[in-house]
Amino acid sequence: MFMPNLGFGSKSIDSIPNMLFYTQRSLNQNVVIYEANFDSVGYLNVEQPIIYYWILIEEEGQIEELSYTENKFAYGLEFKLIDEHRYHVVLKADETIDFTLSQRAPFKAEFSAQIHTSHMMITNVFVQSKKTMVMPQVDFVLFKGLDINTKEIVSEKVFY
Repeated sequence: MFMPNLGFGSKSIDSIPNMLFYTQRSLNQNVVIYEANFDSVGYLNVEQPIIYYWILIEEEGQIEELSYTENKFAYGLEFKLIDEHRYHVVLKADETIDFTLSQRAPFKAEFSAQIHTSHMMITNVFVQSKKTMVMPQVDFVLFKGLDINTKEIVSEKVFY
């Protein structure tokens, strides 16, 4: 699986300790990182179980918060506690896909979804879009990850 270089030396995003998945776009090399947010004893933070932010690869790897618009309509997340170890997660860009964040052990979590025929643990997302006058127009989103049962690499494309 391709892991983008962070823009400083040979460090890549796979070195981020609690990363669940990342999102890349066709418009530039910058990535949004989604990290499990654990408390001091390794359990997901109930208020904010995932933290997410930009790594601006095109600007030497600077870290930046998402803008209001990006958070509200594109890359932001909403969480709802299902039970002690699971959250229903909504990705603002597509509220029709049901994502689940599951605590597997202290300091261990996974982000999964059923996308078309694949029930996968998502590792990365690629957004193919084109610039328009106002906001980018998304052509498709490619989800990549591991099949929950077989652990084989799978991918599913969602067209818009």
